[in-house]
Amino acid sequence: MAVKVFPFLQEKFDRMPQWVQVTTYLLLLVLFLYLALSPRFIDVRLIAEVGDREIPLGGAEIEVETSDRVFYMATNGEGRLSVPLTLANPLQSYTFMLRPDVKQAQRVEVEARGHMAFTGWNRLVYSRDRKALEFAGVPASDRIAGLIPSARADSPCRPEAEIPEAVYTALADVTGAGDIDESTPLDELGAGNVELSYVHSELVEGFGVDAWDEIYRNAETAGEIAAIARRHYAEGECQ
Repeated sequence: MAVKVFPFLQEKFDRMPQWVQVTTYLLLLVLFLYLALSPRFIDVRLIAEVGDREIPLGGAEIEVETSDRVFYMATNGEGRLSVPLTLANPLQSYTFMLRPDVKQAQRVEVEARGHMAFTGWNRLVYSRDRKALEFAGVPASDRIAGLIPSARADSPCRPEAEIPEAVYTALADVTGAGDIDESTPLDELGAGNVELSYVHSELVEGFGVDAWDEIYRNAETAGEIAAIARRHYAEGECQ
């Protein structure tokens, strides 16, 4: 059947005016280049509002629910996640469900239309105070570039010896607790993803230390966060 169809189509195409043939060829070429070169994922940055600050929210779990399937994703230390381009169907609605802290059962969600994918999905903001989730539609790099180690070169680095005090102060600020020292357990402070992300952003901004994975997976006390940060200090941009 296909053997007969191809000559038929070729014959019909050859009879078309030249301008139609050229236009069709150019459209097919553009479509091919688009499919070959376009990104396969949409880059999304998850931001947490903590007081008057905005920080990348690492270690958060996100479910993207469509009419017939559910995608599970988690953010890295920069709050990044990649949404498959196949979700960008302009005729569909999607529900983004966020668990800001994997240690808690709290969930927040926001609905988004597929046509927003390339203009409004790149910045997802979670407000801890309002318990709200929303798409801001503003490139994340315009708002939080200072929290990325490579973007903090203009700020002077603080001495390594100040790391422990900076960690304890950051934990006190974000949890509201007092008398934090090296032996204070993080579980006792209720320090989850948001709180650890806040401390991590302080270490990145002040000391050029990006040790999210190790802090998130291994630290159990305030002192262990400080020790991990000091080990990574020599590898940071401050050296």
